[in-house]
Amino acid sequence: MCRNLQYIFTHLQNHQGKVSFIAAQGPREGTKEDFWGMVWKEDVETIVMLVDKDGTEQHSKDAQYWPNKVNTSQIHGAITVLLTKTTAFRSYILREMNVIKGNEKVLTSVRQYEIPCWKYGGVPAESADLISVIKQIKNHQKGGKHLLVHCSNGVGATGTFISLYDLMDVIKAKKEVSVFDVIERMRKDRVNMVLTKLQYLFIFDALLEAMLSPDSQMSCDQLKKLDLSAMKAKCKKEFQILQETTKHQEDLATLAGNSSENNHKNRFPDLLPVDKFRPVLKAPGNLFGSNDYINATFAKDISQRGFIMTQTPLSSTIEDIWRLVFDYNCTSIVMLNTIDDSDESLTVYWPNGHNVAASYGLMTVICKKIDESDVFTRRQFEVKHKRSQKSILVDHFSFHGWLGNKPDVHKLREFVKYTRTKGTGPALVHCINGVGLSAVYVTVITELERIEKEGAVDVFGTLHRLRKQCPHAVQTQDEYLLCYELLRDHLNNPEEYAVVF
Repeated sequence: MCRNLQYIFTHLQNHQGKVSFIAAQGPREGTKEDFWGMVWKEDVETIVMLVDKDGTEQHSKDAQYWPNKVNTSQIHGAITVLLTKTTAFRSYILREMNVIKGNEKVLTSVRQYEIPCWKYGGVPAESADLISVIKQIKNHQKGGKHLLVHCSNGVGATGTFISLYDLMDVIKAKKEVSVFDVIERMRKDRVNMVLTKLQYLFIFDALLEAMLSPDSQMSCDQLKKLDLSAMKAKCKKEFQILQETTKHQEDLATLAGNSSENNHKNRFPDLLPVDKFRPVLKAPGNLFGSNDYINATFAKDISQRGFIMTQTPLSSTIEDIWRLVFDYNCTSIVMLNTIDDSDESLTVYWPNGHNVAASYGLMTVICKKIDESDVFTRRQFEVKHKRSQKSILVDHFSFHGWLGNKPDVHKLREFVKYTRTKGTGPALVHCINGVGLSAVYVTVITELERIEKEGAVDVFGTLHRLRKQCPHAVQTQDEYLLCYELLRDHLNNPEEYAVVF
């Protein structure tokens, strides 16, 4: 046992002067017994572990202090630790453990949140995910229990997290916020809390986002009971805040889409992909104006399933959409618009008929299978490039459950059921403009994942993240409402979602 644990862990007060936190170093091989002894003695039920993006500790001497596999245990002195459950969420990992001391019959249930977004001395790439995790922790953290937070050195990321956690309670009570005072108070108990200027500035940015964001997360039971009038009111409020808090995203660079050589490839000149998030075409093209540009956007780190959103191809960009599918090994194409014979810009971009092949520039597409239903048509295509030996199979789903210009909610829910596939590559989702129904689809898929793991929904949170990559995602309040309608329809008809591919 280590005789002097004063720097390994320290008690810290919250803004009300109550001891609420324990700040700690990441356990080393020689201090794991001390760490679990402290957890037991302090009756800790929640541990927050801040690690690098790849899930490793920030220091080579940091040690893993929990069992590797579920239903296995480790012994640390008099303490036995049993791992009972591990759940991987999009932005964190939750481990649930039982902690027992010696032959005592009483056990402590401990939840460990591993948050992999902290480089040594750095900060997360963006604050929305961290704020969401903090809200999750607050929902489970019992009053009077100490929250144990650790990173490698126990001061940098740890101090940043504790400051944000505490100050979020201050702004919720609509009190005056002083980041400086909170950190100064912490530093009286533990030196160097919040280690860098970057971490200090991050707290301000994260607090601003927390202040501007509504308390949008709700349980599944709450959504099921929400009547249409209340749901519309909620959507109106959230959509207005979304518009206001993300309007600066429209200033992100869109140089490729704005260039004179690419203007003709955009259906709508004001709906352009952000340069940082656009997929770059790699396979050579052979049609007029071919280069690396297509009006499309990655939806990265939004869902466990990767997505690319794009506009319905123009007659001049059909080769490009198949290059996109080929380059990024897309395993499915989700089509959320109709083909209008009176509109020359809305044309069939695939071979029509079983075993029919068609060439689009250097791309060759062969139809291998066609299945029809009253909700959608499923086609399977083999996609080849004339200068490559590679070929890929892709499932194409075209939705046709429309009520005029609007999708039938029940049929669209059924469509989501069948197209929510798991594959080795991303799903390519397109609608007329690439940002309306495409973004609705990505949002609903993401929220279905949240429902399964957290029993909650947060449409605003998902769209807030998505708009950082695609500033115009979900353009209208009606599209925002459609997200909620689809999710509520799913919750009220759970048996119809029993099969998930």
